[in-house]
Amino acid sequence: SLLFLIFCHMIIEVKFTFSFFLLLVVFFYSIFISIAYGSVNMRSVFGYGSVAFIGLSTYVIFRNKLFRSRYIEYFVLIWFIFGAVQTFIYENFGEHLLPRMSTSEGRGVVGLSPEPSYYGISCVFMFVVLQVLKNKELMNAKVVNLYQILLVVQILIFAKSSISILMLIMYFIIYAMINFKIKQILLSILFTLSSAWIMTHFLEESRIITIGNLLI
Repeated sequence: SLLFLIFCHMIIEVKFTFSFFLLLVVFFYSIFISIAYGSVNMRSVFGYGSVAFIGLSTYVIFRNKLFRSRYIEYFVLIWFIFGAVQTFIYENFGEHLLPRMSTSEGRGVVGLSPEPSYYGISCVFMFVVLQVLKNKELMNAKVVNLYQILLVVQILIFAKSSISILMLIMYFIIYAMINFKIKQILLSILFTLSSAWIMTHFLEESRIITIGNLLI
């Protein structure tokens, strides 16, 4: 993200106002804390810095109309391929591309993220982005539906992330309430029931089922 911002500033001549640099406060604060305690933890520094750099990169991309709908298609396909290979062929596939791979028995795979929860949340985010593109008629509705199905498969089967499943269910419910269409409400109910059926029949040992059993 940082290199992208430097490139945009030099090549595209993107100008940043003072309000954008406020995002860097957390980054500089992390450097100050690291120095104050006598050691500079670069992982923490750049971790906090990513909040500013990713935010600024996102702003630059959309402000300068650099985003293309096909990019999200590539992202979904790449994440799906990594998730499928890790699920069915080799669990540690792509390990050299990640800072860490944190999973355990009963949890899903990590895809291109450090752990299954991040994988699932990333898929939920891409799902929402696709829906926005569909609503704005920037992508064909049938194409969006296909990629959203791939994302749902990743969330339910590959990541098996309880938090991302709950987030997606809540998204469907809220979306149905806002649009208040019978079709959307029925789809939300169908997705919720389908998710419950898949989890109880194929994900018996997953964390979300364990949590559900404890609550019951």
